[in-house]
Amino acid sequence: MKTIQFLKKAFSKTTDFSIENNPIGYAKFDFWDSRIEMYLDGKKYELHKKGFWKQGFYVLDNQQVIAEIEFATWSQKIMIRFDLKTFLLIKSSFWLPKYDMILDDKKIIEIRFTSQFWGEEGYINFLDENSDKIKLVALIGQVAINIQRRRAAAAAASVG
Repeated sequence: MKTIQFLKKAFSKTTDFSIENNPIGYAKFDFWDSRIEMYLDGKKYELHKKGFWKQGFYVLDNQQVIAEIEFATWSQKIMIRFDLKTFLLIKSSFWLPKYDMILDDKKIIEIRFTSQFWGEEGYINFLDENSDKIKLVALIGQVAINIQRRRAAAAAASVG
């Protein structure tokens, strides 16, 4: 089982990804979270919002759509369509910031945020497959969770 660590320092727009303290990539958010650049093993991917009123994102590799991210309206579920498969991200704990990635009714990845006071850090555990495609889907999932969490924080701040 391989583990990817991630770290975003407070007030930073960049989340760094590493394996055993060796950098493998990062994700850089723009101010409005409508465009995100993600780098993995030296390769650049872009996440673009589907439209002004739409909730989802396209993931592009060399200007070609390779994946789609959809956010459920009334729940904390996230769907990622990639490589003719649908991956489902579900918050697995009410109290803890812990998420499971499901493929074909089987949990294949755990994403856990462990610290949130001066930024965000956590890890991604691979429970099953460990290919480069699954690693890419895991990082897309972590970025999608970040988008969802930032939207929830913004909505909560605007209410109070």
